[in-house]
Amino acid sequence: MIKGKAKKRLMVIGAVSSYFMRLSLLDEMKKKGLILSKEFINRTEESFKALDIINKLVNHQLIITAKMVIRNQDHRKSSGISCLIKNKW
Repeated sequence: MIKGKAKKRLMVIGAVSSYFMRLSLLDEMKKKGLILSKEFINRTEESFKALDIINKLVNHQLIITAKMVIRNQDHRKSSGISCLIKNKW
């Protein structure tokens, strides 16, 4: 009879311990998931900002190139156009 009570107590202790361990792990997973989600959002926002800057720089370079081509369209053999063609810009 004593063995039976001890066995039941151990089972109850094990079950309660497992339950609280499970709750603790789920809580930790939730916290880490939120942290990772926030980090992902921040990196995505930074990537969009960087992409916007790159687009502005490319557009600026295109405008400069277009202006140069327009200025030199009568002088097709100008050094600027030749340089662009040779460098494959």
